[in-house]
Amino acid sequence: TVSLVVLTCFMWKDIFNLETIKKIPLKTWFWMSAGTMLFTVASPLLYYTGLKTVNVTRAAIIKRFEVIHLLLLAKPLGIAKKWPSKWEIVNCVLIVVGIVLTLVLSFSVFIGHIDYIVSSGELLIYLSTICDPLSIIINKRFINGVPLGFFAFYRQFLGTIAVHLIQLSRGTNVFCFTSNTNKTLWLNMLWYGPGFTAIPKVCILYAMFNTEPIILTFGTNFLFVIEIASAAIIRKENPC
Repeated sequence: TVSLVVLTCFMWKDIFNLETIKKIPLKTWFWMSAGTMLFTVASPLLYYTGLKTVNVTRAAIIKRFEVIHLLLLAKPLGIAKKWPSKWEIVNCVLIVVGIVLTLVLSFSVFIGHIDYIVSSGELLIYLSTICDPLSIIINKRFINGVPLGFFAFYRQFLGTIAVHLIQLSRGTNVFCFTSNTNKTLWLNMLWYGPGFTAIPKVCILYAMFNTEPIILTFGTNFLFVIEIASAAIIRKENPC
């Protein structure tokens, strides 16, 4: 909700550009909705459900599969002109080996044996790594001529409605303003909404439309470092 207000305030020219919005084809609306459901709904739900049983460090390691999926799917799904180079393929193989070894060896260090079995939480987080690359591919291939501000607002609006409906179907009260919510939560949402939801979504959309897949993978790798550092500093998790 806070993110929608912030986007409306700063992107109102795009959001209320009715002449341009009326020209958006029905097919584009479909792909906008499909990409939104993948990126804003399916991916976070899978990821945060997985986090209930998986710590942030292991989740960040599994999320590196996003790089693999994006590089390998870019050419077959039409957003890259060339197949991955030999260097990129070698890089993908090394990333997969690194992920597997890290998960298995860290499991053996803390548990004391190497009978490693993929947990349901890890599987959910892995599935979330497929959603984001598919959303990027949809945006780059099928969406053109849509004002960036309006698209960011549409994704946030549709995602908010969808997530609320899903949570309501589970019997969860998502309308925190109807309960005796701690004022600290509201104060935190006032800076969290703009700083970690609204602004990053606009930046991500801009990057999706204006950069090549290989550049996006570098950005994903940088996020991996940030997640590991955040887990170590904030949650006191051992990154080793």
